[in-house]
Amino acid sequence: MAAVEAHAGHFMAQRAQQMQQLRGAMNVPPIVLSPFDAELFGHWWFEGVEWLELFHSEGSVRSE
Repeated sequence: MAAVEAHAGHFMAQRAQQMQQLRGAMNVPPIVLSPFDAELFGHWWFEGVEWLELFHSEGSVRSE
């Protein structure tokens, strides 16, 4: 589970950095979309469900 937490935290940090960079280049607040193929979660990517849960919960707490 530690790797899943690290990966979700890293992905969140990268999106936060992306948002910060875009804020300086746009006249409107940026929105980052991250579509995923649902087949990956639990079928090919076994920790995907846990990763998505951690990413979602961290994102709702860290909304910047």
